[in-house]
Amino acid sequence: MVLTKYFNQYMDQDCFRIVTGDRHTAEELLKQRFDYIMYTGNSSVGRLVMAAAAKNLIPVTLELGGKSPAIVDSTSDLSVAAKRIVWGRCMNGGQTCVAPDYVLCKPDIRDELLQHMKRHLLDLYGPDPRKSNSLSRIVDDKHYEFFGPILPVMTVETMQDAIDFINIKEKPLVIYAFSEDSAFIDRVISTPSSGATVINETMSHAGIDVLPFGGVGSSGMGSYRGSQSFKTFSHMKPCYVDPYYKYFDFSVDAGFPPYTKSKERVISLIMRRFTNSEKRAILAVKVAILAVIVTLILKIFAVDQAIGSILEK
Repeated sequence: MVLTKYFNQYMDQDCFRIVTGDRHTAEELLKQRFDYIMYTGNSSVGRLVMAAAAKNLIPVTLELGGKSPAIVDSTSDLSVAAKRIVWGRCMNGGQTCVAPDYVLCKPDIRDELLQHMKRHLLDLYGPDPRKSNSLSRIVDDKHYEFFGPILPVMTVETMQDAIDFINIKEKPLVIYAFSEDSAFIDRVISTPSSGATVINETMSHAGIDVLPFGGVGSSGMGSYRGSQSFKTFSHMKPCYVDPYYKYFDFSVDAGFPPYTKSKERVISLIMRRFTNSEKRAILAVKVAILAVIVTLILKIFAVDQAIGSILEK
């Protein structure tokens, strides 16, 4: 494999390794006590990965795909919607986890939408897509059943029916919606649960590295990309060093037994959540105390200077 050859040639082998093999190799890898496991693939294998990780209490990120719908309403530009959906469905031969898997639209725009799709399909890949150098090939016939350039177009009576249809299915990795109706766009963004929501576009969100990428439910768990990758693969470990341990021991003063009423009052005062007005009052007291301390220091400094002047005389 080209990737294996150059990866091993240019990457530090103490930090990065590529292991190739069949499912037995994968099973042995999953028995190791890794700090973290990330898996991308189908949900059936994802369940096996999660079950294996659970034996050693290893946290996981699963990017599992899922059937992603594209909703098209009558306010959208049907030609633009058709072109972007066809392009998204056919990219890499339909074998991408974020490809639109089916279309939902109302009956009155279905035929026009299909005509635009056929026209754009010819524009993008020619009269015989099998001869197009721009269309990827699939090496396994069975992939056409669920992971290829096949796009069902289904009709719903209302756009709410489209949302309801999505809600009764497994949660998708992404929902695509084509609309210029701001109220409907808000509903699509807020109502169905999905890994992402993309309006008037397909696929491109996966290439924006500042956006976290991941699914929910059967489409996965956790996310990565950009700064989110650093958070995902890092443990945010809190560290505290007490600089005043020699001068003040809270545990001796209030935390350790015997617990007296005065200790209980101190602990309650420290642990309670103050209201904003109380916080402002406490801040005012601190400022006042600080002002008194500063004033005393200035007076002491003035007295020292006066004494120094007298002694010089």
